[in-house]
Amino acid sequence: MNLIRSSIVAMIILALAHTVFGNDWIPFAGQWTGQWSNTLGERGDDSLVLTEDQNGNLNGIWTNEVTVSGRRINQNTIELQGQTTARSYQITATVNGDEMIMQYIATRLNGSGSYRGRARFIRN
Repeated sequence: MNLIRSSIVAMIILALAHTVFGNDWIPFAGQWTGQWSNTLGERGDDSLVLTEDQNGNLNGIWTNEVTVSGRRINQNTIELQGQTTARSYQITATVNGDEMIMQYIATRLNGSGSYRGRARFIRN
C-alpha cells in the first residue's frame, strides 16, 4: 500500500513540477540504482530514492543509509547534502534521460580528511 501511495504522490509531484519548471524540466523523483567508486579505490552497488516538491526541494535516502536533502539548481542538476555519524557528504548530480551522474565529496567527521566519489545511476 505504501508503494502505491508513494507512486501516486510521485506522479502528482512530477505533474506539479512540470508546471513550475516548464517543458525542459527533467524529473529527479523516483528510485535509482547503479554503481559507485571513490578516490580510495573502493567501489560497489548503489541506490538513491528521491522525492521532489513543486518548489524543487528534494529529500531522500542514498545507499540505504544516508538521509539526503537539497534542491534543484537548474533543469537537470541538483545539489544535496547528507550526513552519517562518520561522514558528511556534499553531492551534485545531473540527469540526462534516465541516467544520473553523481559527484560527491565525503568529509570524515573525525577530522582525518576527505575523499571524492562518483556514482552512475539508472532510473528504475
